[in-house]
Amino acid sequence: MFVSPASSAVDLEPWQGKLVELAKAEPKISEATWSNDDSFWVLVDDDGSSRDGYAEYVCILANDAGRPDGRFVAVTVWDRASASTSNPKQLGKAYCS
Repeated sequence: MFVSPASSAVDLEPWQGKLVELAKAEPKISEATWSNDDSFWVLVDDDGSSRDGYAEYVCILANDAGRPDGRFVAVTVWDRASASTSNPKQLGKAYCS
């Protein structure tokens, strides 16, 4: 399910590449990639809690990276351990707009 890097499938704008860098610098995020032009995925370890708030934090990182005003981005947080299985576990979701 989780394919990295997505840059081979998606031509990234500079801010999108910067978001990947910022996300990968976060201690909780083990991997980060664009699944398509408006969908950003991050992998974290599942601690049993909802990661919706963490996905919202990634929206803040997108703003720090230079996301244009009004540019829609869906952030999905996936469980690292199940990401490469046939049944990945979604831990959180946020919509940056």
